[in-house]
Amino acid sequence: MRTIHTTNLVLLAGLVGFSAAVYPELPSQIPVHFSGSGSADEWPTRPPMRWILLPLVAAGICAVTYFAAWISLRDPRHLNVPDRKKLLRLSHESQMWVLQGVANPIYLLAAVLNTTMCLLQYGAHMTAMNGNGQPAILAGLMMALSSAPVMAVGLLVTYQRRMGRAWRQHTMAARV
Repeated sequence: MRTIHTTNLVLLAGLVGFSAAVYPELPSQIPVHFSGSGSADEWPTRPPMRWILLPLVAAGICAVTYFAAWISLRDPRHLNVPDRKKLLRLSHESQMWVLQGVANPIYLLAAVLNTTMCLLQYGAHMTAMNGNGQPAILAGLMMALSSAPVMAVGLLVTYQRRMGRAWRQHTMAARV
């Protein structure tokens, strides 16, 4: 898991660093909103807050996802998961093993969202500089739209598999 944490940190640092580095070279007006086709449809003047807003949102989303993972590992009584009563009957070690299967995809979700934000900021920069940021914007939008259902299904499948395995071990131990 250290790799995914490092990846998230590098993505956030890269997004902030890139945004700060290119800000001085941006034209007087920058794109801040894009249509579903990836073309810019809002071009305000470039106050620093408008340009740094996306990295701030990315950092906030990352913090929220990490908090969600932390809370899921903290106290399983507060989770809304399938078979919660069974989960609570498992040993603490088994509960933590099952819940790590919930936390890991959440960390991965943070990486996907950070990558999406990097693509969107890069696309905005390319659009501001030469009008050719549409491919990055569309890639970011597609990543955002496709990742949500894939991550939700992945999270549920991982939880169900781990829960099933832990429950089988629990019932076998109870028989002995």
